[in-house]
Amino acid sequence: MEENCLKDENSKVLIIKDIGKLYGFDKNLNFFKRDNCTIIIKDGKIFDIIELKDYDSKLRAENYEKQLKDHSKTSVEEISVVNAKGQVVFPSFVDPHTHLIYYGDRASEFFMRNQRIPYMEIAERGGGIASSVRQTRSASDEQLLLSLLKRLKALSSFGVSHVEIKSGYGLTKKDELRLLRIINKAKVYTNMIIQPTCMAAHDFPPEAKNDPKLKEKWISEIEKEILPYVKEENLSEFFDIFSEEKVYNLKQTERLCKAALDLGFKLKLHVDEITNIGACQLAVKLKARSVEHLLKITEDEILLLKESETIPVLLPGTAFYLNEPYAPYELFEKNGVEVALASDSNPGSNCTENMLLIYTIAAIKLHMPLDVILKAATVTASKASDFIKPSGIIDKGECANLIIAEIPHLEYLFYHYGDNPIKEVIIEGKKAFVNIDM
Repeated sequence: MEENCLKDENSKVLIIKDIGKLYGFDKNLNFFKRDNCTIIIKDGKIFDIIELKDYDSKLRAENYEKQLKDHSKTSVEEISVVNAKGQVVFPSFVDPHTHLIYYGDRASEFFMRNQRIPYMEIAERGGGIASSVRQTRSASDEQLLLSLLKRLKALSSFGVSHVEIKSGYGLTKKDELRLLRIINKAKVYTNMIIQPTCMAAHDFPPEAKNDPKLKEKWISEIEKEILPYVKEENLSEFFDIFSEEKVYNLKQTERLCKAALDLGFKLKLHVDEITNIGACQLAVKLKARSVEHLLKITEDEILLLKESETIPVLLPGTAFYLNEPYAPYELFEKNGVEVALASDSNPGSNCTENMLLIYTIAAIKLHMPLDVILKAATVTASKASDFIKPSGIIDKGECANLIIAEIPHLEYLFYHYGDNPIKEVIIEGKKAFVNIDM
């Protein structure tokens, strides 16, 4: 048995000992903090949590070695021990809204926006999503896969174990299917838990932008060709759409969402980002899994969400990056509606993989307290993308998705922004990895 070594291929048991502080949620979703404890992980799940006030860590760990060896045929070689050395342990993060698969950049737009040129005007000049579409279409599969893996590696370094990734920068049948296949191929190179989303309705193809007939042709192609192919190849469980009057209006949104539902897709919708056209109400009516952005949401719509199973996903990093007003978290809080937090990592409106910064922005600009941020980043974020093996709950029998960080307490993680004190990310009892050596 080795200490401070995660033998990923062979270890059935992982012991994380000498944890200074442990934060998380129990099975009843109560937030807790425990001091001085050890976690025993077996076959990817939490087997026990030992508190030092009741047990001597070394003796208890040794007893577990013998017990696990005797009763589950686990050899000493199949047990790894990590000494947390008094550091802090808490659940790994879930990012339920990203646009990580694209090629190139839109750095020039960053300064255009900062000169107060609106996003929609930049898009009308050929920038915005259309710019990324052109660059992505011209990239090879290998270039796209490598760039995606590099972003995943960065995201993982900031504590993310679960991530949703949308297509949407291809906007042809060939390229949308290509992007989804590459997202699925990335799973071979990492143990991060990836949820692909078909977002062929991210925008209209650049060549159709000003032609109503070509727009109709594209909508029909999504309905009759792209969605059936995605379903047949099992490339995605989710369909997403950018619902805005100048992109997919309410009627077009409903048409495509119903087509997706008919094929068995779950729904996620971009709503109320730039204008409010009633798409949130439609999402609730169609029992969407999530609605995302919500900068322009009304209190009446929040009350609708309260009575539904639809999860609101807030993206404070995007409001920060675009220098726009933030989603009205105070109205969600007032009405008892829980939210998820996500990065919206993309090449145009929030180019970052730094999840810690996203949570710091949520604390400062949305005035979210510590336990609410942690739940929004784990438990509720898991629900927003229907992750089967979620993060957030640290209790016996739950998946061991954890972070070890060199900080004095959890508050410090968001207080000291710009730093990254994360030392280890554990996904289902194994060390997180992203292999970029293709």
